[in-house]
Amino acid sequence: MKSNQLAKDQLCAKQERNRQQFDFALHGQRIESRNAEGQLHCEDGPALRTFTFVAYYIDGQRHGPIADIYGSLAYFYKNMRVPQKFHLHPEQLTFEEIITHPNAEVRRAGCEIYGFERMIDEGKFELINADDETKAKLFKAHISADGEEPEELTIVRVIDGTPHPKTGVCKEYILPVPHRMKTCKEAIAWTFYKDEEEYAPAVET
Repeated sequence: MKSNQLAKDQLCAKQERNRQQFDFALHGQRIESRNAEGQLHCEDGPALRTFTFVAYYIDGQRHGPIADIYGSLAYFYKNMRVPQKFHLHPEQLTFEEIITHPNAEVRRAGCEIYGFERMIDEGKFELINADDETKAKLFKAHISADGEEPEELTIVRVIDGTPHPKTGVCKEYILPVPHRMKTCKEAIAWTFYKDEEEYAPAVET
């Protein structure tokens, strides 16, 4: 009996937590926020609210908490469900926590949250190729949970060829690419849905 009462008390506590933490809509209401493309999207709050359900979206992807009045609460990063700490305390994440997670997709999401630039600075990635013309660099890292075969994570660091109109600085981007990529040009071409032979930086937009 005590265990049943404890379970009920815990459920009530979860329900009360969600009611206090999230702004549910009034009964019968459905409130949506969408971007110009019609996708559920809101950068500073839930994109979807009903009487029983609240969900955060960025460009149509679940991104942030999803909760209901019955006590359920989960966290997402680009449609991938992630541990609570990944969302609430990303600054406390360690590289070891991320790479030892048993789910490969969660490990990849964790790497994005942790920051590819930070991983490069910490020497987690190996430089595979550098392109003198575009100043791009291709990096690889091997991540895996205990007992699993190492998984390759490949990224390309590119520099926007068009300087910012106000600062005059060319912005850098880090893009995940398939692990089969061998050169910067091949990796950048892939992001434009092209083969390496088809890619022409001079007409890049």
